[in-house]
Amino acid sequence: MQYKGFSNSPQQLLIKGWLLPENRTYYKFKTNAFVLESLPMTLNMWVAIASGRFVLLSKGEQTVVHTLSLITTLDLEITQKNKSQLVKWLKELKTNDQFYIGYYKRLLQLVKTEIAQGKYSELNGCIQNTWEYKQWMEEAGYLSATPNLKDGWLHPLSEFTTINGEEVMNFWAVASVLSAAATGRCDCGDQQTCITRLIQLGVLDVQTDINLRLQVASILDAEYLEIVCQTKEAIDTSVKK
Repeated sequence: MQYKGFSNSPQQLLIKGWLLPENRTYYKFKTNAFVLESLPMTLNMWVAIASGRFVLLSKGEQTVVHTLSLITTLDLEITQKNKSQLVKWLKELKTNDQFYIGYYKRLLQLVKTEIAQGKYSELNGCIQNTWEYKQWMEEAGYLSATPNLKDGWLHPLSEFTTINGEEVMNFWAVASVLSAAATGRCDCGDQQTCITRLIQLGVLDVQTDINLRLQVASILDAEYLEIVCQTKEAIDTSVKK
């Protein structure tokens, strides 16, 4: 099977037997450092470590297991393999360059598909921090027409005023403070207390994975703004009662 963009001998194009040439500018061989914001580079590193083509001597097998767990959260087909199938898959990944390149490209496509299907919140935080993820989110319409956050956490409609020598804030500001503290975007209150308050307001559902939603909101502005808006609406409702 021929993969688009590669010749019949893709092994000649792999640098050091694991790095794809298009990712060369995002990796430093002297320090083993790579640009986390590059999705292709991140996935390239995942596949390289999982396959055993790239070895971190200080971490060893522990790193391989951890990287495989990251991959399985993206590619559920791996979890359906039995032991012998998994061993065969890993051997193919390590020894067959064409298979290695094809699997790397499969992971890239899986990320794009998850976003297109609206399953972006299920993706790993490492993926959500990349340029490509944000670009595809914008192309899918999830990041369009979102307000500009001040300092990365404060809703633009927030207001702070001083009455009788005391500073008070409007409901947008209150919602921003609660949401920012709960997600860790700002150290403006006790995180657990704010999480509890959001649960009491009905913004966070205890029957779902609260930690996952907060983790996504800590990275993704669209998800964070949804929490802020829901919190503001819940405060408005509670005051009216």
